[in-house]
Amino acid sequence: MRDAWFAMLCDETLSALPPERRSMFTDPSIELGPSELVSALTVLRVAEMCLVVRSTTSIVETLTRSGLVRSNDGSGLADVVRSIRDHVFGAVFPQHAWWDVRALSTVLLGRWTALRVESVGAEQARVELRTIWSVGVDHPALADILLDLPADPFAEWPRNSPDIDGLTADGELAALLTHDEMIAASEEWLGRCDPALRAAPHLQQLLRYAIAVANVCDASTDSGLAYGAQRSTAAVPAAGSQWAGAYRRAVRRVLDGLPAVEVALLERLDDDGRFRIGCLNSARLLLGARSWERRGTDVPEPWPVGCVEAPRWMRNEVFGHGARAWHGTLGPIPWWFCVMEGATEVNTAVEMFRRGAVGLSWRYMSRGEIDLVIPEPQEDIDDLRVPMFYPPQYVNTSWELLVIAEVGIIRLDVLALDGSELICLGACALTLPDDVRSTMRELATRALRRHVDDNPDTLYGVLLAEHDETGHIAFKALDNAKAEDLHEDLLLLSATDLESAELLAVRRAAARRAAERIEALLNRPGQDDSALFVLQAEEHARLAARVHGRVSGRLGGNPDHGLRRRLAVLAGDDRCFVHFSTQHGEMAAYWARTDGRSVATGTIEFHPRAIVQLAEAADLWLQRDLLSQVTGDPVPDILTTLASGLACIAEPIAAEFADSGVRHLVLSPTWLLDLLPAHAFSVGKGSEAPILLDLFDSITYAPSFYVLHALSTASRSVGKAALSVAVQGPEPLQGIAAEPWILDQLYRDHKHLDDVTGTPRAVLSSATKANIINIACHGKACTYHLESRLHLVGEGLGNAALTTARILADGDFSAARLVVLNGCGTGVHPTTQRGVENPRGIDAAFLARGARCVASSLWEVSDVPSMAYSAVFHAGVANGDVPLVAHQRALTYLRAAQWRTPTGDPTVQQAEGLLEERLPGWSNLISRHTTSLDFSHPYFWAAFKLTGLAW
Repeated sequence: MRDAWFAMLCDETLSALPPERRSMFTDPSIELGPSELVSALTVLRVAEMCLVVRSTTSIVETLTRSGLVRSNDGSGLADVVRSIRDHVFGAVFPQHAWWDVRALSTVLLGRWTALRVESVGAEQARVELRTIWSVGVDHPALADILLDLPADPFAEWPRNSPDIDGLTADGELAALLTHDEMIAASEEWLGRCDPALRAAPHLQQLLRYAIAVANVCDASTDSGLAYGAQRSTAAVPAAGSQWAGAYRRAVRRVLDGLPAVEVALLERLDDDGRFRIGCLNSARLLLGARSWERRGTDVPEPWPVGCVEAPRWMRNEVFGHGARAWHGTLGPIPWWFCVMEGATEVNTAVEMFRRGAVGLSWRYMSRGEIDLVIPEPQEDIDDLRVPMFYPPQYVNTSWELLVIAEVGIIRLDVLALDGSELICLGACALTLPDDVRSTMRELATRALRRHVDDNPDTLYGVLLAEHDETGHIAFKALDNAKAEDLHEDLLLLSATDLESAELLAVRRAAARRAAERIEALLNRPGQDDSALFVLQAEEHARLAARVHGRVSGRLGGNPDHGLRRRLAVLAGDDRCFVHFSTQHGEMAAYWARTDGRSVATGTIEFHPRAIVQLAEAADLWLQRDLLSQVTGDPVPDILTTLASGLACIAEPIAAEFADSGVRHLVLSPTWLLDLLPAHAFSVGKGSEAPILLDLFDSITYAPSFYVLHALSTASRSVGKAALSVAVQGPEPLQGIAAEPWILDQLYRDHKHLDDVTGTPRAVLSSATKANIINIACHGKACTYHLESRLHLVGEGLGNAALTTARILADGDFSAARLVVLNGCGTGVHPTTQRGVENPRGIDAAFLARGARCVASSLWEVSDVPSMAYSAVFHAGVANGDVPLVAHQRALTYLRAAQWRTPTGDPTVQQAEGLLEERLPGWSNLISRHTTSLDFSHPYFWAAFKLTGLAW
């Protein structure tokens, strides 16, 4: 029976190999024992090396050196190794612990060793264990244990047969073995063991004998069971027959001759042990299904074959989902990913990995956090800590924590991000200490019991049905990843500790260095080494961020905590925050809102072609300058095309929130979508179709929900004054000339900077005490975001430019509840180059330095319509409206051309009166911009957007 069990294990293990590949294992010229046993052990040897994250090249070299395989077909052998690796990822190996290939390998090694000792002797077998299977290299004591095992533990079994049906034992034993109560006792014991015991008939039979002998022997003496079988309460024949002692000793000899893995199958498990195994086996199919998504080249090679371009799904995770660090599973292998930025950070990480100095920290294990720790070689700089979160309130993360505890190894992939390039540097294995694994088991077990009501068989279904929680988790994952730099800046602005102040100072210094280089280059027309200085500035900024470790890990805390509390910033159940994502190359949106006292979350799915249409729209949009050289101003026609062409995005949003009570949307765009006016997308086809803004009372924007919360809790200085900056520049604009006078009439305490006084330094200095800031000037959005700028006053282009870098270096807008950037392209970063989800527009720089809300533009807006927007907007704010209401009134005013048909709104009437007084006949001037289009066209109004905490 035991031979048949070994044959079954070998056959199931070899199912990892395609039939045409099995001939490669092993070299037929080498006699090492039964071919199926040796081939199965070779497959398991490859699987073990995959578990500890060895590359295909390294595995092939190891197998070739061992002499196991033929060395004349390296490419074919590599294909076989990859097939086995996929098998490991699929969690489909046989035996009781699919998550522990080493246990199965040990069982078959015991069998192989016993056969080799009989064939070539113990010393030669020891040499082969070391040279072929590496036993004694990684596990010195294992070779001795294997060599001490008998060839057949059942060889001295009484009457030379463990076959119950054919046994002619004394009547007492025969009666015991067939007694109903004794059979029930055996079944009860089996029910408390590992389920894999039922696949091992020889061990089941041994158990039945052992229980019978235990009931015959005196309870006060040694029962003969190493694992403590107990006496049955059943009425059994009298004890003391002559055969009892012989059988007791025979059971003991068999147990002593079995490998530990087989003995473990006979041990009774406690309730938690049975529950964990039930969970692991219940969800096994889910792991296998997930693994098919990561096949072949989709799984990067580990060290030392790294430094290759990341596969598409990783790029989508980083660029589409905004992730910097995340985790998952690869079959039975826990999988971590960490993205490094900047040459200093990348070089440090690579060096620490090669030294094997990367470690783990368990200081916040009780709340489901494990920290990856990358040592910093410089003594005055803290180690880099990257937190990985496994919140126990979610079944998926609780399940992953259990897998980590059982496997005991984590695969860590390290990636390097450089602009739009994402490179896999390599991967390594992180081993967990036994005491940490024990703690993880306890945490995961408690959490999973709550999720499945103590029934592990339901886990698979619970994991599949976790739709609401998936949206919940995705929303928080996006929120933790998007706008990470901006969020960290706001945390540092509000923190009061010395360490945060020092780190913010270093970040400002890095931005100042970039600003000085940009300004110097702008003062020397004709020289363009912007790529060089931007890369250097970015590198300096990343180095600055590491002075005291990652801010998000130190200040941000577990992203899972307090979502309900933070959602209070939405100020009502009728406002919903929507994250857009292009993860895995598909458009999706994840939303969150309050619903009474609870949190409601959900997912919006889009047509598969939505991402393609969005990419085409973004490319067309960014080519408008080139098209203008041929066709005149192409923007109106492009916007007409885009508004209807992207209905595939607006329609699902409208359908999701129809009749839901949601009246206000806060959108967090993703790559490509941030270039376009999502609020103006058509909901349906045709010129009469409504736009998204028609279906809601307001649509505003925010980089992330955490940024909104940080803005709401940020420390603010007292500011009562209004500051207006109006700089004509080389191309005089009528609207810019009128705005300062209008604002002076609206705000009681108003300061004005003009074509003489409006230098970048004066603006930044005056802004520190301003509650309302309005900057009307020419603007320029650049591909290199630090170079984007507002054109103010100064000798030379560089001295007159208020760049994004300068704003980050010297800006302080903590007193400002509203900043209006009345210039072209102040709310956009004009590129389709994919990058991490961090906002790069000029408006984002004002938010990063404390402004609560920023009004900006997505494209070049004519100055007179812009002046009308500004006048109506500021009239609303001056009369007590929150920015959101004032912004919505101003957009409606432009869309409906309300200067033609008075509405009776006193705020609008006030703004129109000021406009007419300062610029008589302004309505005739604004009408000149209509050409053949009506003002309802998005070209005239949709460029204006509101970002931040606008209510």
